Amino acid sequence: MDPQHDADALLERRTKLDIFIASLEPKFVDTREDVRSAAVNHLADVLQRLPFEFLSPREIPPIAQFFLAKFTDSSALIAPSLRGLSAMIRMENVTEETVEHLLQGLFQGHLCQQLRQSDRSVYLEILDTAILKHPQGRGKICVILVLLPTECQRVRRLGPIVFLSNVVTSIGGERDPRCLLQAFELVPKALDLFQDQTSEKAIVAEDLFEVVACYFPIDFTPAPAADGGTITREDLKSRLEFCLSHNKEFAEFLLPMLLEKAGSDLLAAKLDSLDLLVACCEAGYDNPLVSPYMEEMMDICRQNMLLIYAPQLADRTLDAIAAVTRALEKGSPVYPPTQWHQEIFNAWDSHVKDSKFLSPSSANLRILRTVLGASTIAAEHLKHQVSSQAFGKRRRSFKIRE
Repeated sequence: MDPQHDADALLERRTKLDIFIASLEPKFVDTREDVRSAAVNHLADVLQRLPFEFLSPREIPPIAQFFLAKFTDSSALIAPSLRGLSAMIRMENVTEETVEHLLQGLFQGHLCQQLRQSDRSVYLEILDTAILKHPQGRGKICVILVLLPTECQRVRRLGPIVFLSNVVTSIGGERDPRCLLQAFELVPKALDLFQDQTSEKAIVAEDLFEVVACYFPIDFTPAPAADGGTITREDLKSRLEFCLSHNKEFAEFLLPMLLEKAGSDLLAAKLDSLDLLVACCEAGYDNPLVSPYMEEMMDICRQNMLLIYAPQLADRTLDAIAAVTRALEKGSPVYPPTQWHQEIFNAWDSHVKDSKFLSPSSANLRILRTVLGASTIAAEHLKHQVSSQAFGKRRRSFKIRE
């Protein structure tokens, strides 16, 4: 069987879809599992070669139902059935009702983490496509999950949040790097799907956070892929960084974790934590979110600046201080930004009589210069104090020499 030949025959109208499927019917019901699997796989291959607009709204539902039935028929049919379902959900004319039915069958059929790696990848791909192509069906996506027996009572109470609970179930415990990349991309999209339902998202936010935060910091190097497309630690790090920083519902769990990792003895954990803190600030974290952690944050930053064995750590720490300085100027000020500026100035000022703290490499001086450069508000607030203090230092120095 040549899938491209059959796809061309359909496109060129040399045969009709129902006739083509009917020709495969004897193989679909063959007693030999390998024959059934090959036939389902062939149908999926053909459908994946068709343009997205090829199938009509009337043709899609029965084909989707066919693949759902085969999905639970035997383990040998899981892979071709998932490929067929992936082809169906990508079709332009698929209706909300079909998406609803397809996802219902998917969730009830098999747990994602019980499947093989290649099948898990397609499973997550289907969820991703459902979010991207059919966001208008989010309410129905959640209604179908009422049918899941283990979540039944919770679904009736929480409604749409159950979709996020199933995302947690689908990716929890994943170890394959390719699937992890998909999972890290899926989580922020799933959260964005319910961006107008903040209170309901918050209910499951901690579970969703924990299922991805357990990978931070990335602590493994994937083996080279057979196709040469090796996934690097940096690929996983950057995708996880975006996943964790993208949504503010994670803030109350994420910031304490970042401070814990930034204060650890592991250099990689320190560096990754500072990078993630910068990403959070750039993603929109503001004064109310970061202000509860200011004292601990500054203590850790000062400690990092003193670690002479890791010069790159000082640079990343200064980047984080600059990002936090800017974040404090956003949102309703719970913690006045000027207080942050003043505390940094005071730390420098307390050592100003000791000449070594006026050297360009002084930790307190570098922190002060970073804050002044990061914020015009800070520069305006502190410029007179800095200049007068520096001038006073020079005068004292001249008197000593005399």
